[in-house]
Amino acid sequence: MAEISVIVPIYKVEKYIDQCIQSILEQTFSDYEVILVDDGSPDNCGIICDEYAKKDKRVHVIHQKNGGISAARNAGLNRFFCNVDNKYVTFIDSDDWISAYYLEQLYTTAIMTDADIVSCDYSSKQLVENNGKTNSDNIRIFSGKNALIERYNGDAQIRVSSWGKLYRRNLLEGLSFPEGKIHEDQWFSTMAYYFANRTVFLNDKLYFYRLRNDSITGSEFSMKRFDNIELMDWVIRVFKDNNDIQLTELASLHREKTCAQYVLMSKVKSAGRIPSQFRMSKNKALLIVHRYLPKEKFIQYFQMIYPRIYRVYKLLYDIKQKVIFKR
Repeated sequence: MAEISVIVPIYKVEKYIDQCIQSILEQTFSDYEVILVDDGSPDNCGIICDEYAKKDKRVHVIHQKNGGISAARNAGLNRFFCNVDNKYVTFIDSDDWISAYYLEQLYTTAIMTDADIVSCDYSSKQLVENNGKTNSDNIRIFSGKNALIERYNGDAQIRVSSWGKLYRRNLLEGLSFPEGKIHEDQWFSTMAYYFANRTVFLNDKLYFYRLRNDSITGSEFSMKRFDNIELMDWVIRVFKDNNDIQLTELASLHREKTCAQYVLMSKVKSAGRIPSQFRMSKNKALLIVHRYLPKEKFIQYFQMIYPRIYRVYKLLYDIKQKVIFKR
C-alpha cells in the first residue's frame, strides 16, 4: 500500500523511458508506488519496465494490448482503485520527467490546503532545482468551480492536461478517460476541476515536458482534432444537466472559438472532410476569430485563408505608411 500512486502510460518511448522512470524513483517523498502501463509497445519498453520492477519493489507493471493512452491510464486507475488505502494519484507522460521534489511538494500542499487537486507549473527544459519547500505566497487557491471559470476567462495556468497534478482518490471515483479520442484530458481534467471542492496551483516548475514533433499534440493538423470539440460538447451537457448557466455559457463560447480555429486550420492543412456537426463557413469562422481572439491571431488566420487578398492589403498598408511618414 502507498499514499500516492504514480501512473505512467507507455508506448514507443524507448529512448525516453529511462529518464522518466529514474526521475520518479529519485523522489524525496518515500510513500508511493509506480504503475507502469505498457500499452502494447512494439519496441523494448515492456522489457525495460520489467527490469525496473525486478530491481525496485515500488514498481508494478501492467502489460496490455495496444488501446491508446486513455486505455493505458484507465488500466492504471483500475489498479489504483484496487488498493483501498491509496489516497492520491498522479499521471506522468512517459516521455517527460519530474523534479525530485515533485511528489513531496504536491503532497505537502494537498495536506496543508486540504485540496482535491494540486497542480504545478511546467517547463520544456530542466531548471535549477528549488529546495523542496512550498512557499505559501507561491500558491493560488480556488474554491469549487472557480478554477474552471478562470480557465474559460483565459487563465493560462489552469490547464486541462492530466499530467502535473495530484488528485485526491474520492474525486476520481466514477471518472475515467474517454477511449479512442485525442485530447482525452479535456474531459477528464475539466470534470475533475468541476467536482473538486478546492483546487490549488503551485507556481513552481516541477514537471518537465518534452516537445516532440512525432507526438499527437506536436503533429500536423488532423481531423481527429475535432474529438476535442466533441468532448467539449460532453462537458457542456454536464453543465446543462447541473443547471450551471454561467459555465454553460463560458464553455459554449470556448467551444465556438476553438471550433472556428480548427475549421480555418483544416481548410489549409488538411484534405479531410470536417464532421458535419462541426462545419461552418470560413467567413463565419474568421468573424468569430476577429471578435474574440487577439488581433495578431486574426491576421494569422486571414493570411492563411486569403493569401492574395492579404498581400494586396499589406502592399496598400505599406504604401500608406510611407506617405504618412513623408508628411
